[in-house]
Amino acid sequence: SPAAALAHARAHGHPRRAPPPPPPESGTGRRAMEDEREALVAIYEGDFVEVADPKDGGPMWRIALNEAGATLVLKLPPGYPESEAPGLGLDFETFQVGGDALTKRLRQGGSPQGG
Repeated sequence: SPAAALAHARAHGHPRRAPPPPPPESGTGRRAMEDEREALVAIYEGDFVEVADPKDGGPMWRIALNEAGATLVLKLPPGYPESEAPGLGLDFETFQVGGDALTKRLRQGGSPQGG
């Protein structure tokens, strides 16, 4: 039984393994994701939209960065937010000079305006 195996491991000095993080469908993961979505809606208002990823139907958040002429795309994997980070991308209507620098700045935690 799992309980007997755990007792044996503890008795013989084996470290206890932490339980796996709950999937996002769980109450904890789902609630954390919903809290983040609500915060983004409050901050970005109409510049935030939630859509289904056209490739796999998974959740995807899009935030218009109007001053940068781009849209930040966050693809949320099945383990988000507990065990997987979102995939990040930028969509440009027309790719701008400096777009690579903007992408790098955002990946490093900077703002679209720099600084």
